[in-house]
Amino acid sequence: MFRYNRKADNFSPVHPFNMQIQAMHEDKEGTLWVCSYGQGVYYYNMATGKKGSLRHIPGQMNSLINDYVNNIFEDSKNNFWFCTEEGLSMFNPHNGEIRNYT
Repeated sequence: MFRYNRKADNFSPVHPFNMQIQAMHEDKEGTLWVCSYGQGVYYYNMATGKKGSLRHIPGQMNSLINDYVNNIFEDSKNNFWFCTEEGLSMFNPHNGEIRNYT
C-alpha cells in the first residue's frame, strides 16, 4: 500500500502495510483492516492511532489458524471473519477472542 504526496508528486510505502495485500476493509469506527499473504492481519485507525496485528502463533489457540489471509468479512455483531489457506478464523474485537474453524 502506498500514500500519494501531492506536493512532491510521488508515492511512499505505508508502514506496516508494505506487504502483499489480499483484502482490505474499513469498519464503522474507521479502522482499516488489511489481510496479507503470509503476514496475518494488520489494523490501523488514523483518528485514534490504535494499531495492531493478528498472527498465527504455533501452539496458541487464541491466534489465527494461518497467516495466509485471503479475505475478510464483518458480520452483524461486528465480528471479523478471516478466510485463510487453512480455514476460517473469527475475531471478536470486543473481547479479543479468536475462534478457528476447519
